[in-house]
Amino acid sequence: MVSVSLTLVESATRPKLATPHSIKNLTSIVHALATVGEEPVSYKYLEMAAESKEEFSKEFSEESRVESMYV
Repeated sequence: MVSVSLTLVESATRPKLATPHSIKNLTSIVHALATVGEEPVSYKYLEMAAESKEEFSKEFSEESRVESMYV
C-alpha cells in the first residue's frame, strides 16, 4: 500500500476542495493506471490521474453540457 499525503491529493483536485468522493475517484484512477502499466502505484500515476481529471473537468464542465443540450 502506498501512502500519499493529503496535501498532494488536495492539490491534485483543485480548484474545488478535495472531498472524500473526489479523493476516492482519484485514487481509483491511479490504481487503474498502475494496474494497466503493470507497476506499483507511484507519484507518476498520481500526476497522470490529476492531469486527466483536470482535462475531463474542462471538457465536460457545466457550461459546455448546457450549451450542447440546445445545439
